[in-house]
Amino acid sequence: MKCREVLKLVSAFADSELDAKAAAGVSAHLAACASCRAEIEAMRLDRSVLQSVETAEPSPYLVTRLMAEVRQAGHARPRLVLGRALTTLAAALVVAVSIGAGTMLGSGLARTAGTNQTADDTFGLNLVEVSETELYQSAMGGE
Repeated sequence: MKCREVLKLVSAFADSELDAKAAAGVSAHLAACASCRAEIEAMRLDRSVLQSVETAEPSPYLVTRLMAEVRQAGHARPRLVLGRALTTLAAALVVAVSIGAGTMLGSGLARTAGTNQTADDTFGLNLVEVSETELYQSAMGGE
């Protein structure tokens, strides 16, 4: 085995989780490779230090405080659900009205196109053609 392969299996080897063939391969490599041996010894030392640390006991009031917070959060929840429902309903209403308006506007334009009527006539627009010269003179205050 190569060092890279062994380093991937070091944790499983230390926990005796490897099958016999893989464990034999790691053992043979560790017998010949000082750096991998040092790595597994460092890992074993780290684990023993971590296992020797005592776990802290939670405060006896922890459960009481947590349950009080859960109860408070439970009372606030229905308002949030109602707010989300109203927001969703409002969004759906806006979409429905937009689709309806677009359909009505589109069908009105389609009828207009069928009668050879221009959009200017349909919407009451009174557009006047103006030349660039007239526009320039008007902007400059001349006639």
